[in-house]
Amino acid sequence: MRDDEGRSGSGPEEGPTSRVTMRDIAQHAGVHMSTVSRVLSQPALTSSLTPTAVKIRRIAKELGYEPDQWAASLRSGRTRSVGVVMSRLSDVIVATVFEAVERTLSDNGLQSLLVGASNEPDAQKKKADLLLGRRVDGLLLGASRLDDTHLAHLVRQEIPYVLVLRRCGDHPAVTLDDELGGYLAGRHLLEQGHRRLGVVAGPPYTSTGLDRKQGFLRACAEAGVAVDPQYVVESGFDVDSGHRAAQTLLARQDPPTGVFAMTDYSALGVIGAYRERGLEVGRDFALVGYHDMSSSAQLSIPLTSLRSPLEEVGGHAARLLLRRMAGEDVESVRLAPTLHVRASSAQSWTGRR
Repeated sequence: MRDDEGRSGSGPEEGPTSRVTMRDIAQHAGVHMSTVSRVLSQPALTSSLTPTAVKIRRIAKELGYEPDQWAASLRSGRTRSVGVVMSRLSDVIVATVFEAVERTLSDNGLQSLLVGASNEPDAQKKKADLLLGRRVDGLLLGASRLDDTHLAHLVRQEIPYVLVLRRCGDHPAVTLDDELGGYLAGRHLLEQGHRRLGVVAGPPYTSTGLDRKQGFLRACAEAGVAVDPQYVVESGFDVDSGHRAAQTLLARQDPPTGVFAMTDYSALGVIGAYRERGLEVGRDFALVGYHDMSSSAQLSIPLTSLRSPLEEVGGHAARLLLRRMAGEDVESVRLAPTLHVRASSAQSWTGRR
């Protein structure tokens, strides 16, 4: 005779090589096996913290219990897996967020399946559909565009999902307060005396680029400083895009003396373009980046940047998805960046051309 966990016999097997089952845990805990199943079938984050649940989890850990994920998925229709769609997988920013996502999911007994998507329309939808074909239990979407329409399909299908890094409409999301970040960058450059300001803006279809730009322009408007639209150049988030955008700014008759770049990567491209003109960051122009990568403070002229709590973003996103998967209603979360001023923008520009 075989029980529902695939073991022979009616009682616990002896021997160092036997696999611990829920029946073993139930016998040690003095509870019915259905109670053990109910407690262990939920992520630790959402499980009841009753004394009985704590006792069951402690005994399971002491006995070395490892759930049979295949059998569990057949019984429940769930795979204990989450699909993650991100853009720019080689980007350290994206990698940092995903590592936090993966760590949080793993701590709660789930595995993550990561796929990359371009920024082309419908690219995220295609990758999400691919993951749903693998029967994932939920989705974390990090390649959303402001004009995405396929999210409504997920709502109709009652598929748990959370957006991460980028927002779209009123869909549940964990993002940075990018508008605040842009505002802090603009206010800092203004306080240093800059009035000829330029923006290496992000793609117009991403909330990150739009919000950072709007925050920067709001700071300027509050100070009564008009930013010439020709000094706002749409760009990608990488080094080459930042370089091309800076070349466009430098082609103007009076190039900006203060520049805000949407990422530290694009800021590096700006530095290169200005250097080709014999201009040095921190001396001939001021520059502010975004995300404060660890290497930014180690540059020969350290870069002022908005530090982003990226690990918190990833952890929050994973926990929010777990709550949605458990049937809870959730609200979006925005985490604030902080400005770290360094030599690239610290010099006062008052009275200088």
